[in-house]
Amino acid sequence: MKEGCADLVIEGLKEAGVGIVCTLPESYLKQVFVKVSRDPDLEHVPVTNEGEGASIAAGVWLTGKRAALIMENSGLRVATETGSDARHPGRDVDELPGGRG
Repeated sequence: MKEGCADLVIEGLKEAGVGIVCTLPESYLKQVFVKVSRDPDLEHVPVTNEGEGASIAAGVWLTGKRAALIMENSGLRVATETGSDARHPGRDVDELPGGRG
């Protein structure tokens, strides 16, 4: 990730009203994880897999708040499988997969 891009991601999350950020370690987005964990305006929730992050983010949505899930792009399928079982059309969960290749 280019220098300064992590700051833009953090700024975008805040502008979107995101208050809780679930993260699954991913080397390309490491700078974002570090900034999320140090930002007093964002609650950082490290997760162990994509499905767990998607479930937590969906639970946050049910409380009327906004969450984001930051993960590697290869985990997008796992995260969407969890969401497809929830049967809540219009659920507002932001996901930011790292792009490669």
